[in-house]
Amino acid sequence: MSSGAVAQSLTVMEAGFKVIPGKEARWEFFQRSMIPMGMSQPGFTAVYGGTIHDSSWLYFGVRFATQDDMEDWHQHPAHLAVQKSAYENFWTAVYIRKWRRPVDSDTYGDRLMAETRLHLAAPLDEAGLAVVKAALSDLEAHGAKRFETLHDEFEAQPYLFVGPLAIAPAQGEGTLYTLITHWSAIDAVRAWQDSPSYLTVAALGTASTESFIPFIETGQRDRLDAIGLQRDWVLQGHDF
Repeated sequence: MSSGAVAQSLTVMEAGFKVIPGKEARWEFFQRSMIPMGMSQPGFTAVYGGTIHDSSWLYFGVRFATQDDMEDWHQHPAHLAVQKSAYENFWTAVYIRKWRRPVDSDTYGDRLMAETRLHLAAPLDEAGLAVVKAALSDLEAHGAKRFETLHDEFEAQPYLFVGPLAIAPAQGEGTLYTLITHWSAIDAVRAWQDSPSYLTVAALGTASTESFIPFIETGQRDRLDAIGLQRDWVLQGHDF
């Protein structure tokens, strides 16, 4: 499935999933064994994921240089087999969204995703995590949207804070965290980046934020919503 006439740019897959209890170790091994396959694909930029604080979801992200590169990876026979195995053997729930870096005449609309990377010398201790959570407590006041996972399901807080982040290729020494937020206006994101809350988090290490617009998929794909932005799935009969 090609993105057609849409301008090509860096593309990010934002995904959350839940694993069948008791299969966590097997899933971690399975997922790790698949990383070299992804890294070998044309346009591959990074794969990363980890535990989400104060959430029952796990996070998984992938970056490719263009939408078409990511689509080629998704349609790769080996990757299709991996997806099939994950649905059949490991997952109880999953959601997937794709975003892209705006280019050329693109404008930020009323739906966007911001990813803030926080690079630290060492993992956060409990005191450091408390500082982060306190600083992020006013995100909704700055305009961040409620954080949707599955359709019409929302996290208690308007963000995902993930880390320490496992990432390939490695990003040098230190520890990496990522903060995922959803917004309805780019001006709100920029104002938040100038706020005391953001600067408090940034002061813990080195912070950078990038905003993305939706990559609307076209054509047929299993579990894709009518908008073309999100796929989600829940294991039938499983109470998660």
